[in-house]
Amino acid sequence: MPPGHYKKPSRHLLDQLNTFTLGGDEAASATNVSDLTDPIHIQETNLGALETANTINSALFRLDGGIIPDTAKVEYIDLDADDTGWKTVFQPAAAEVWMVHSLSIGDSGGGNMSVSASLYDPTADKSVLLDAATGTVTTGTVLSADWNGAPVFLSNTLYLRVYVATNSNGMSIYAGVSRVR
Repeated sequence: MPPGHYKKPSRHLLDQLNTFTLGGDEAASATNVSDLTDPIHIQETNLGALETANTINSALFRLDGGIIPDTAKVEYIDLDADDTGWKTVFQPAAAEVWMVHSLSIGDSGGGNMSVSASLYDPTADKSVLLDAATGTVTTGTVLSADWNGAPVFLSNTLYLRVYVATNSNGMSIYAGVSRVR
């Protein structure tokens, strides 16, 4: 077999997914599909496998870059009083892409806080500031729901973290996210 040629799994892609449905409790997840289709090399000899993967992704609403149905969730971290420094809020698994809808802070007793939220690239050890908040923590303090009109996407190599400079009474950081790939 030439280098880079797709070695078909023991059964055809569709055969491996035939116990799943498009929706409901038995729906094929993005991870199920990714695990089966990621090894396919993009080349002419794999055109059949690529077309099958495209059909599967289209049926599961995964081609338009929009939200994959039933993947929305809230990721969060709880911090005790005086717990400061860099904290990862959400780092997707490898090959996953998630969109952030909102980011907020909840209090554990109304203390003072100083928090900045950033996108972090560990390969370059660089961060991009999304938003910051200081003052008294109140339940539902929104860091940002709209970053200058641009959607914020996260991956395994560009993820969401916060820097907590002041945390006098404990807090929780919440991120509303949905998977897009």
